[in-house]
Amino acid sequence: MMGRDYQDMCWPDIEAMDREKTIILIPVGATEQHGHHLPLGTDTLDAQCAAERILAQLEPEFKLLLFPMIPVGLSVEHMAYPGTVTFQPDTYYRMLKEICDCLVRHGFRKLVFLNGHGGNSATLNNVAYTVRSETGAGVFIIDISILLAQPDKPVEVRTDPGCDSHAGELESALVLVSRPEAVRMERAVPTRPEKFLGNQVFTLEGPVGMGWLANDLSAAGNCGNPTFATKEQGEKMMAYIVEKACTALHEIAAWDASVTPRA
Repeated sequence: MMGRDYQDMCWPDIEAMDREKTIILIPVGATEQHGHHLPLGTDTLDAQCAAERILAQLEPEFKLLLFPMIPVGLSVEHMAYPGTVTFQPDTYYRMLKEICDCLVRHGFRKLVFLNGHGGNSATLNNVAYTVRSETGAGVFIIDISILLAQPDKPVEVRTDPGCDSHAGELESALVLVSRPEAVRMERAVPTRPEKFLGNQVFTLEGPVGMGWLANDLSAAGNCGNPTFATKEQGEKMMAYIVEKACTALHEIAAWDASVTPRA
């Protein structure tokens, strides 16, 4: 049986595929500060770990190719901290859009971004709408940060409500699964987003928000209490992410990508 790694394909392998029914899974991450205790590659590591587990869980006959990881994203909010690398918004949009354009030109009709960094989300949505409107192809987004916020997640969070965000409890728990040797928990600093606390409408999680910078959250660059994180939490959350992603991929595979004609 042919493998599922896009990089291992030769062009005749691509040509021989049923490209209209083959999903391309594109993991996207970031290279940015994650407080004193988590590695710069946190979002990339989590997305790559999830992608590998998704492939392991899908049925062998499921038509999917894993695209190479994109390890740099839109991280302008973290540039006050050394180590962060970011595209500018227009550059990031063009790069993602042109990848999609190439894949669609070669006959793929369903592209799925597996996003490990919340700062990428707005640009991914813009790309999805544009590619759909221009080509009729479907661009879908499985967003880890959104899954972490779902009320049915299988873990209890000990950090105060509204305070567990960037490099906090749950994100730290995930890295204890995806790259445990890179976690320096002895450096972890519990923080609270003091600038936002006490507000009813303008809060860190909305409904009214802002384009915050990481140093609006805390001097350490994280938000939450990472010392509460455990590997058990991380394993449960990773399994939850993989389960939701596999369900979504089956639904995407069954979805009619043709555009309904105007009346």
